[in-house]
Amino acid sequence: MKNDGEVQKVTSIVEEAVDFVSHLLKGELTDQFKFHNYTHTAEVANLCEKMGKYFQLSDEDFENLLLAAWFHDTGFIRCYSGHEAEGAKIAGNFLTAKGFEKQRIETIQTLILSTKAEVKATNLLEEILHDADVQHIGKKNFFEKGQLLREEWELILHKNFDEEEWQWMQQKFITANKFATQYAKEKFGARKKKNAEKQQFLFKKAQASKNKSFDTEKTGRGTETMYRVSYRNHINLSDIADKKANMMMSINTLILSAIIAIAGSGFAMVGGQQVEYYRFGIPMAILLLSSLGSVIFAILSAKPNVTHNLVSDIELRERKSSILYFGNFTQIPLERFLSDMETLRGDNKLLYENMSMDIYYLGVVLKKKFRLLQLSYTIFMVGLIMAVISLIFILIYSKYISKHPIF
Repeated sequence: MKNDGEVQKVTSIVEEAVDFVSHLLKGELTDQFKFHNYTHTAEVANLCEKMGKYFQLSDEDFENLLLAAWFHDTGFIRCYSGHEAEGAKIAGNFLTAKGFEKQRIETIQTLILSTKAEVKATNLLEEILHDADVQHIGKKNFFEKGQLLREEWELILHKNFDEEEWQWMQQKFITANKFATQYAKEKFGARKKKNAEKQQFLFKKAQASKNKSFDTEKTGRGTETMYRVSYRNHINLSDIADKKANMMMSINTLILSAIIAIAGSGFAMVGGQQVEYYRFGIPMAILLLSSLGSVIFAILSAKPNVTHNLVSDIELRERKSSILYFGNFTQIPLERFLSDMETLRGDNKLLYENMSMDIYYLGVVLKKKFRLLQLSYTIFMVGLIMAVISLIFILIYSKYISKHPIF
């Protein structure tokens, strides 16, 4: 401890670390890091500085604490899980380059590793760093910070929680984390208690809301996600099929154009005479016919298929047709369409059944698209193979068997 009246100062090595970490986090971390970013690191370091002065740490302990605080989350630039160990390595490399002693580097690295959730603080420096790292549980912005962490997990870890699950995790977090230092207890204890009470209320509210929102068939967020993903997948598959069909149309129309142009200009002219050999017409005819067949099926695959069926009230209520498909509802008057949509909004079961039918018929259309597309590719492949084989056979036969025209 320092004598009364003495105030710790931020040393030059700490200032260099601040500059290094600032450029590192702002340059390497993406916008997806909503919580674990430079702002969080700066908040932790600033509180460590205040607490270090409050406890009148020795110069070396004060410097070790601030260096650990600034480097404790730098590991996020390399990985999410196990970032503490990576942060310790980054700090070690930086401090080694600055000529720090091995023992002090290990002390700072141990401090960084103590920020793991499962590690219990064993000394004052670790307690200060822990309290600074979770200081938001004792602040008014606890719930705002929690929302930022939730968004971060969704974007980076692809962890999606419904409201009840998230509020339960928040309640578990604020209950499990207790301030270790007297400074944090006095400064943040009262607000932490209020946050814990409010968090418990939010959890119970989320539970009640979830139970109320589910009907007898338990339709909820999972069901809505299922339909949303299914629609998106069908749209993506349809787009893929159309792109493949367009590619086949482009390739085969080029081949057809080339063959027709060559035939029209009198291919295989020899010495200014008329066509000397007609034998090359066989592979070209095969290629011509296969390209024609392939492009026809590709066109049929990409061709819009719109139904023109009128949907009756009886069909709608008996689940025999869907009003959601544009080929159906565009054939009825606007007033009738609005009335049918109003019916759907008032009946969740009918709504989901219409969506299910819509997905089913989208699947039927996709099945037809890919079947025609498969035929297009197969005809093109078989025709190309046959054309090449026939050309090779004719060339070999012409060279080694006969010196006279085949035809």
